[in-house]
Amino acid sequence: RDYIENGKEGLLIPPSNAEALKKAILTLLKNRDLRQRLSEAGQQKVLKYFTSLHFAEALSRIFKSVNQS
Repeated sequence: RDYIENGKEGLLIPPSNAEALKKAILTLLKNRDLRQRLSEAGQQKVLKYFTSLHFAEALSRIFKSVNQS
């Protein structure tokens, strides 16, 4: 839930809720457009925020902040 916005990049369900999981799976099975939209949005988010360059830059900022302390 920290990385996925419900209905935008995926469908979030409460933990240990088999009925909600069943409903989400059936929703995705029945709705090709929704599957496609969630898939594309998720892929775009990964490409934007989770590249090796992004992690390297974040790690560099952490190291710099530790060295300044």
